[in-house]
Amino acid sequence: MKYDYVKLNPSEQIGPHSQAAVLPGFEPVVAGIIGMQDSLEFHGASKAALARLLLQMENESQAERTASVLRILSLISRERDVSVSGRFRKAETAVEKIRKMEIYVTCNCRRHLTLEDAARHAGMSRTRFCSFWRHETGETFMTFVTRQRLKTACHLLLTRPGMHVSEICYESGFSDIPHFNRTFRRFLGLSPTEYRTNREPR
Repeated sequence: MKYDYVKLNPSEQIGPHSQAAVLPGFEPVVAGIIGMQDSLEFHGASKAALARLLLQMENESQAERTASVLRILSLISRERDVSVSGRFRKAETAVEKIRKMEIYVTCNCRRHLTLEDAARHAGMSRTRFCSFWRHETGETFMTFVTRQRLKTACHLLLTRPGMHVSEICYESGFSDIPHFNRTFRRFLGLSPTEYRTNREPR
């Protein structure tokens, strides 16, 4: 196995808690390593030493591995020939990703939105994003966009009595009036004009 470089990511720790419990003197070392927020790249002699220790551990017993881990911790704690190769970033949960996309749609539903735009904003491929959204919400992403546009249309129909339905159509993000009317009736069971009339004060 060839090691051109050795990287250690703080999210992939090598059992430091158990080692510190066995040897309390290592607690400051372990605390420092756990507190790292960067991925570090080691160079020179330390890189070779770490690679050698990691290779040796593949064929070691549990006791021998414990000793190797302690040597690795000691080496890491005193090494200065390192560079930051990346920042640690906690992965978004599904709920956080959905919330981010809801905000994105709310801010952009009045303009032309495509699945490609949405997937790019979510940091996914188009196919993966479509599958993710349907799995998490039970509906397609474009259905969600349509419902958000209809919410905007309903709000404008009730709060802007002087605004023509055709203006509301485009202001809500729909591209043509016939499609707007059909979609409105399909989701709400009546036309935009009927919706406005039925909710006007008597």
